[in-house]
Amino acid sequence: MLLLNRFGGTMEIADSKFIKNINRAIILEEIIKNEPVSRSDLAKITGLNKVTISSQISDLLDEKLLIEKKSENSPGTSGGKKPFLLFLNKKCAYSLGLELKKDSISSVLTNLNGEITQKEAFSVKKTSPEFIADKIEEIFKYYTKSIKNSKFGIIGLSVGVHGKIDKNNIIIECNNLKWKNINLKKMLQKKFPDLNINIKNNNYFSVLAEKSFYDIPNDPFIFLNMSAGIGMGIVIDNNILLGVNGLSGEAGHVSIELNGRKCYCGRRGCWETYACENAFFKDLKDLKKKNISYDKFSKMLDNNEIDEEITALLADYENYIYSGLLSIINIFDPKLILIYNRILNIYPALVKNLKKKIYKHNKIEASIELSELKEDSCCLGACISNILGFLNINFLKLKK
Repeated sequence: MLLLNRFGGTMEIADSKFIKNINRAIILEEIIKNEPVSRSDLAKITGLNKVTISSQISDLLDEKLLIEKKSENSPGTSGGKKPFLLFLNKKCAYSLGLELKKDSISSVLTNLNGEITQKEAFSVKKTSPEFIADKIEEIFKYYTKSIKNSKFGIIGLSVGVHGKIDKNNIIIECNNLKWKNINLKKMLQKKFPDLNINIKNNNYFSVLAEKSFYDIPNDPFIFLNMSAGIGMGIVIDNNILLGVNGLSGEAGHVSIELNGRKCYCGRRGCWETYACENAFFKDLKDLKKKNISYDKFSKMLDNNEIDEEITALLADYENYIYSGLLSIINIFDPKLILIYNRILNIYPALVKNLKKKIYKHNKIEASIELSELKEDSCCLGACISNILGFLNINFLKLKK
């Protein structure tokens, strides 16, 4: 469609279908954010006229994506009849998110609201791409059996991988599975030709989940997964930073010691060889000449069984975290840093000390928080990615 402009020329304007899709996305996002909500309130919130609201709501009700119920409590705005309220039909569709680990596949199933309905970890005996693809097919079928009455069933499958993933979903490198240049998406698409499938770095999905959980619309914030290695998710101006080749966030390979510990990447002194959970427990094993599990270490802390050697080890670990953290703060100046690290969860004094050190060096109050989503963040973010694509919206607010 063309429109005559004020200079006598013509300019192209968006067709009605494009505008309709934008209005649909606006309405869906506001219903999810504010539900339950009436049509009249929706018009006030969005600024759309009542005719547009009515038309869009009618379509969404026909598609079974929304439910409209008469309010049981709220009086009408004019003091008359109780209004009808709109809800997302959260049981009409489900989303499956997976995270590939060294010897297991973590999984989360959510409804259309991003609420976790089921989660489970499946052990794997082999790590070949073919075996993993078959295992994912088995997991998909396992969850499908539990949602037989859902109108749309499982609307997407997203898989988080620890490693380098390019923008074409090719797994360039995954150290824990010893994969290089694997097209897992293509393998899965053959099994599920009509399903939306997405493969990304686990930290991308984690930061998407955290972004949906915490309300930080514009300020930069950082998510750090400091468990098996160290990965980073970056949000700037409400967008997740991927980098030109989709490889941003490899903070674990920032060097903190020039001739330090050897890393699997071939270099020395990488941050994750000192500051991730696995590095701490390796140091603890070397110190005590035996394996000490996370659960055992947690009990030792609870029972005040920490000797001087372990106290010194914790002090070193604090310094290792601080060395990399300070670089990140100096580069990004984030509003918030969210960290997933179970040692920090059970030993909060480390977080307190880190904040003191950062203030002493930079004279700023560093907002460092521990992730409330914890080990579910990757799978949950994978589920959210599916939902955003299915509903064609940009944002899903998780309820706390």
